[in-house]
Amino acid sequence: MVTKKFSFLFSLGATILTFLTLLLESIRLSTNSSRACKNLWLKCNGYSFPNSLNYHEMVEYSYRLFTILLVAIILVNFIVTFRNEYRKKTTLITLGLLSLFLVLLQLVAGLLNVRLGNLLMFTTLEMAFNLSLLICLIFFTIKLYKNTVRKSDDDNPISGQINLPAIELFICLYLNIILGVFFKQVHLNKENFRGYELEHIFEKPLVPDLLHFIHSMIAIVILLGSIYLFVVLRHTNLRITSMLLLSFVVFDSLLSFISYINELNAFFESVHTITSTISISLLGVIVAYLLFINNPCNQRL
Repeated sequence: MVTKKFSFLFSLGATILTFLTLLLESIRLSTNSSRACKNLWLKCNGYSFPNSLNYHEMVEYSYRLFTILLVAIILVNFIVTFRNEYRKKTTLITLGLLSLFLVLLQLVAGLLNVRLGNLLMFTTLEMAFNLSLLICLIFFTIKLYKNTVRKSDDDNPISGQINLPAIELFICLYLNIILGVFFKQVHLNKENFRGYELEHIFEKPLVPDLLHFIHSMIAIVILLGSIYLFVVLRHTNLRITSMLLLSFVVFDSLLSFISYINELNAFFESVHTITSTISISLLGVIVAYLLFINNPCNQRL
């Protein structure tokens, strides 16, 4: 019988690996390295190993290896959970199955993206599935923490009225990251749209400007929401997490502005996407804590 503590630690490791894979994907997209190995999945430009002097090839090939490893880890993670008594827990089994489904979708989207030459739709879908997988695993790990490590109720319960604003902020941040990926790919890969009707749309200055305007407005909402969340949670068990979230959101907003005025500079975009990933991870921890640990109604799930 697999112990509960082992299940929790293994899930935590799977979450960290997913986080690193997402960071690598963010750098890969920001540096426009997704086409460095062309349309060959297990090889890079015909070779079994990439050119170590070409960082585009190293980033792309490393991301592919991480993706393959991630599929295996998520599968084992589900088996480990199912073999424990957690198979009777509806929420955990649902999250475990969802994580397995999402990693398979991410793998299929990645394969199709490589074969079809990194199309805008599949690039955005690949990022969305990876981000959803990370969120799912964060929820999964926090729920395991509740059932494995934390036995007693919260000594300092948080008002349930904060749950909805936290979830709304979470949705805004998720959508803004996906919109940012879409916007960057439009800006960096306009030549990929030749022969498509989309080319004529994205060639018009109004469309990219509109995308950036929407992206900026949502970013302002996220900033204000993060401030509100910190004010409400500053005297609770989530004070450090909410403070870190606010810090990264402020830093991320600054980086986004610097990157835009520098025409999406690869370095600033890489750092910007990394901070965005950290921000949504921190917010995912907060939401999962509010739903699973702070909410006594979920103890039986």
